[in-house]
Amino acid sequence: MPGPVASESVTSAILNSSPAKAVADVLGVDPRVSQRASSFNQVNEGPASIAARITGVHKSQTKDDSPYITSNFGQAFPTVRHTIQIGGYPVSSDPFLFEKQQTFDRAKTIERMVHPCGSGAFDYFETTTSKAEKYTRAKFLQGKGQKTPVFTRFSTVTFGKEFPDSGRKPGGFAVKFYTEDGNYDLVGLNWPIFFCRDPIQGPDVIRSQQRNPGNFLID
Repeated sequence: MPGPVASESVTSAILNSSPAKAVADVLGVDPRVSQRASSFNQVNEGPASIAARITGVHKSQTKDDSPYITSNFGQAFPTVRHTIQIGGYPVSSDPFLFEKQQTFDRAKTIERMVHPCGSGAFDYFETTTSKAEKYTRAKFLQGKGQKTPVFTRFSTVTFGKEFPDSGRKPGGFAVKFYTEDGNYDLVGLNWPIFFCRDPIQGPDVIRSQQRNPGNFLID
């Protein structure tokens, strides 16, 4: 049984805090983790935060200290488990219910038009010299021994996940640097030349290499 001091602290936390904050104060548990995971599966954690956490290079530049899930307009959800009800029946005017349903209904992820299938890994980029300082003001190239989280991806160009890696196709390559100044991307292709010279022909070239919508064959 808890002593008088412990009981007083528990009572004070319950009376002066919301239920979620009371749990956090008494048990030392952050309610935001399970609350987000129950609905949005850590949707607020972006690639930069993931890269920094995996590589251990540095902490994320942004801090999300909001105790509750918020709507697209920043309004806190009153609860993530119950709708507004009258006599036990949900009402159709609950804006939070509608927004959650809209997010769920539109969450279907389809393959991208180009570079749909690939593999990647998080790591870090480290400068081994300070010679770049006189050519650029980019912070991730200033000084020797500076580490920057990166994500590298090797991908197909038009073939999707149903094709083997050994298929005859061009291959894509991309590196994303999560710098203090923002994201810096390097993209490439394993061909010495590109498909076309004029960018207006790009969509037509990609379409010509995909499945025929009439028979679903690559012909």
